[in-house]
Amino acid sequence: MNTNKTNEDGDKPREGVRLIVGNIKYTSKYDALVQKLGEFAKILDLHLPPGADGMQNKGYALFRVAADHVDALLKANVVLDERILRVQRAL
Repeated sequence: MNTNKTNEDGDKPREGVRLIVGNIKYTSKYDALVQKLGEFAKILDLHLPPGADGMQNKGYALFRVAADHVDALLKANVVLDERILRVQRAL
């Protein structure tokens, strides 16, 4: 399972604002999450940690978005796999 999105040069982008999204179903897929969040903001990179079994995820993801998209994403009602996702600024 690919859990990291990189920029066109293959390098990890460092610009943007770090956010965390929680309440993800353990069975949700990386591509579906990127697509859903991408409806609200330009996703610069995203890490969806795998669970202990390596097949499911841990229920949260860390990602970066362009600074001008943060407010829209924090206010959005993002639903994936019948769950309302919680998006917050990462510390």
